[in-house]
Parts: sequence; structure tokens; C-alpha cells
Amino acid sequence: MDFDERTAPEVIKVLEEAKTRHVRVRIFLGNTETGEVWMEEHDVLGYIGNSMGPVKAPILLYSASSIGGCAILTHCILAVRDKDRWLYKHPLWKEPKLRECRDTMPKGYIVGVDHLEGGSWVRVANFKSVSQADRYVEFMHGWRMAK
Repeated sequence: MDFDERTAPEVIKVLEEAKTRHVRVRIFLGNTETGEVWMEEHDVLGYIGNSMGPVKAPILLYSASSIGGCAILTHCILAVRDKDRWLYKHPLWKEPKLRECRDTMPKGYIVGVDHLEGGSWVRVANFKSVSQADRYVEFMHGWRMAK
């Protein structure tokens, strides 16, 4: 695979091993200078593959049998996890700070999840049940592989 020149050697090794072993991974993207995650929830879970063009860029495939997927910003990877363990954590990795709240909820929702960003709590999601909120928090921390 052809990686962005800014990609850490440890990340290259982990992604190549995940591709070879056909293991499903969860990728955490963020700022590699601060270790802050971007709180991405989509296009972060799947199998590692490579594009079909002359440049074999790493892509994330939804399933092992997928034939196309999205390109991975390999130089922005802060952590990689499979279902059992962390495969890589950036030296500055900061686990996202999340909390469940029940104040100022939109109609039809009973619990929200806030993320601490730059010293302020910011609402990132609202849910109709506490179990949905719990699953979201677990997914965003890497404790579960699906929402």
C-alpha cells in the first residue's frame, strides 16, 4: 500500500497487519499534534484494503467482501482497535471525555451525550433511550465495535 508520507511507521505496520489478517478494526482519527479525537462515528469501522488505481491508497471496506470503500487519512490516525484490544495508540492519545445529560432535551429525546471540547461541554448526540446513549458512549470510547 502507498501511505501518506506523514503517516507514523507504527500505523503503517498495524494497518498492513490488519489487512493481511483480515481483521475488522475501529479507527480513531484526530489531531496528531494534540491527541484530540475528532469524534468521527461514520466510516471508521471495517476491514483494511487498498484502492485499485496506480496508487494503492489504504481504504476502509465496510465488509470483508466489499469491493470499494473510503480512503483513510492515515496521517491523522490516533488509535486503532480490533474487537479485543488496542492495536495502536498515538503517544498523545486522549480518550474522549463524554457525559450523559438530561437537561434541555429536544422533544422526543430523553438523554443527550456531551463531549468536552476546549474546556466546554458540547452536545454531540441525543437519544430516545438510555441504552442507546450507553451504546454510543461505549462505541466512541472503543469499548464496543458497533453502535
